[in-house]
Amino acid sequence: TWLISQLFAGSFLGVRLGAVNTLLHYGGFLGAAFSYLTAGKWHAGELAAFSLTFVLSLNAAFIGVSNLLETILLVYCGRRLDFRKIAWTSLIVSTSALFVVVAASQLGIIENYISASEYGRTREYLGFLYALQPAQILFNITCLACYLWKGRMGLGLGSLLILCNVLMYQATDSRLSAGIAILVVGCTLLLRISPIAHAMKAVLGIIAPISYIACFVISWVITVGYNRLDGFYANLNYILGNRLFWGQLALDNYGTGLFGQRIEFIGSGLTAEGRLADVGSYNYVDMLFIKLPIEYGWLFTIVTIVLISYIALLAIRSKDYSLAIVLTAIAAHCLIDDLAIQLQFNSFLFLAGVACLRSRSTAIP
Repeated sequence: TWLISQLFAGSFLGVRLGAVNTLLHYGGFLGAAFSYLTAGKWHAGELAAFSLTFVLSLNAAFIGVSNLLETILLVYCGRRLDFRKIAWTSLIVSTSALFVVVAASQLGIIENYISASEYGRTREYLGFLYALQPAQILFNITCLACYLWKGRMGLGLGSLLILCNVLMYQATDSRLSAGIAILVVGCTLLLRISPIAHAMKAVLGIIAPISYIACFVISWVITVGYNRLDGFYANLNYILGNRLFWGQLALDNYGTGLFGQRIEFIGSGLTAEGRLADVGSYNYVDMLFIKLPIEYGWLFTIVTIVLISYIALLAIRSKDYSLAIVLTAIAAHCLIDDLAIQLQFNSFLFLAGVACLRSRSTAIP
């Protein structure tokens, strides 16, 4: 119920549901947290994991990001669960929620706003308050399907996923999400072809474990080095939708610290009435690896990157190349999008608990 409420919360359907969605949200969160925290036995490893979770949770509470607080606690609480069960549940719930919201917007039950940017890009919101959210949900669905079917994915399912992402791109102009999602499907299908698969596995063995660190470094190099008078950076900033400008501005205005800070980032999302929120005050940072140290602090940033990098390394060691493909794709996606730090948009965050904050009896699937 927590996942359903979070997916609906970013849509006009959630606005219509109002208190009902709020009840699903907190009821689901408290129920899951209580059942997981009171299950199993505690030992030294558990206490260390709990202590780290407690510190990160205090940081999230201090900066006032309730969604981050819930994400940290749920990731910790889910460390004893089989991730494949989590993945299946997330796939079914996310697919159903996305279908319901998009269908409701197309049938006129809820609003489907359309916007045009200064770059001439037209986007449908498909019933959501933020145009990029449906594409990010579909990206997560695609990654979950590729992970769960692994090398058994057939051309039928692969073609369906590609078609859905193409249609989503046509509606929302979410180039990055659609492009990387299609690449994930293509690479997953190629795992069935022995000669190509052998070469892919060798490459993944090198890039997957360092993908998050590499993407973090790339983000900082191009953002700190951005100069609007430099032709290369000017063109790159244009391609990235002015993300370098806003990232550098945020670094100059807010700086970074060991712990997070309260910042009101204002983006191009809609209010419940369908109006742009605080027009003229835009300061949003889309690049996750830039936003993390600014808003959440270096402690949270380092812990997150280390844990996910460790998971990617475990995927290679266990020869789970489908998972390695997905994790590498998410790292690339984080270069210019910040939604992957939220569980409803990235189910693979649960692996931080399953693989690294796990109990002794739990292993990465």
